[in-house]
Amino acid sequence: MSGELKVFFALQFKSPYMTKIDKDNALVEAMKEVDVEITREFPDYKLDWQESHLESGRQIGEQIVELVKASDIFIADISEYNPNVLFELGVARGLQCLSHKKIIWLSHEEVDLSQIPSDLRGLYIDRYNENNLKQLLAYRILNLSRSILKERAALDRMDDARNLWGLPQEGNVDIVCSEIPEEERHYFADPNDRNYLRYAKFADLDSLIYVRTRIAQLFPREKIRDFSPSEYYDTNTQALIVIGGPAWNSKFRDFQSSLPFHFIERPLGEDDLVIIDLEPMDGYIFKPTWNQNRSLIKDISIFARVQVSKDLPVFLLAGCLTFGVLGAAKCFLDEDCAPSNAKYIKRYIKNRDFILMCETSRIGHFTKTPSFTTSEPLVVLARETDGHFSVIMNNAKDYKQK
Repeated sequence: MSGELKVFFALQFKSPYMTKIDKDNALVEAMKEVDVEITREFPDYKLDWQESHLESGRQIGEQIVELVKASDIFIADISEYNPNVLFELGVARGLQCLSHKKIIWLSHEEVDLSQIPSDLRGLYIDRYNENNLKQLLAYRILNLSRSILKERAALDRMDDARNLWGLPQEGNVDIVCSEIPEEERHYFADPNDRNYLRYAKFADLDSLIYVRTRIAQLFPREKIRDFSPSEYYDTNTQALIVIGGPAWNSKFRDFQSSLPFHFIERPLGEDDLVIIDLEPMDGYIFKPTWNQNRSLIKDISIFARVQVSKDLPVFLLAGCLTFGVLGAAKCFLDEDCAPSNAKYIKRYIKNRDFILMCETSRIGHFTKTPSFTTSEPLVVLARETDGHFSVIMNNAKDYKQK
């Protein structure tokens, strides 16, 4: 991990509070201090102040937008409510969620913040004066630089997992999450209820929230949309993620017939079972494990990656119970386990379609993310060149029926 952290300072050139030269000097001295700390902690990184050296013959606004877009830390002095500063701040604010840009809001201590534009009220604004600006900038830039570099390190660690998902850099990623049957839903899942809550009808809501969050972090330029199976009719997507098994997800059922395993659905209150429809797996039945007190110890998780067409990867996340679904979601998204899990499975499946079955343990009310370096998957199936799946790993002897 190496490179530069670019800093952009948006300010009014003429100010009744502090001259531009004094502000620039404060920033330069602050960055010198921060650079010493950053290069000590992250030797391959350095700070770079992006001064506004604009080219003649090019539209100024376009050049400013490019500088703002390229910056990692954007500093805005809104003391004078300068329109240009507010425009640049708006650009940075818009990019903040997409590019993890950090923003420092500044205002001179003599400014009455109750008079600032209403859209800026409620934001944390650092107050400065001639004596403390350098120290304030050094403190804030150092902390934000550390935060950025830690985020980048975490993203770099996730490269193997990102490659396993292989989502396009831009486009739609659709998530179709299981839905609770109408007769089981709470009243406020009804669109006609005055307190209607759309997400009240989703069954694996914890998995949906987790997948949405982690996919957005790994692929920040993707447009993520979520649907229940009854809502989903769109095909304009670059990738499809299906959460929850066939019992409560009809979209999963659409793919079930082309997969070499199936669920045996049981009445509500009983565990669904999983059977693999390949000769080497005859006699194996996969189901959750309970202790003598009928507390869940571990569930079965299934993660499948199949290429439906040249341009449409489909990911199926399922389990016998909801714990298993969440375990499947975490296998290749969890910050701690996903990198090693992705590297592990890549050795066996290369770029082929695959189906992975593993155990997800329950600790109290929490799901422990499966880690294949400590506990290998139960079964891995991979698609061969003839289009059929074969068993390439079987560690499931405990599930063989005697």
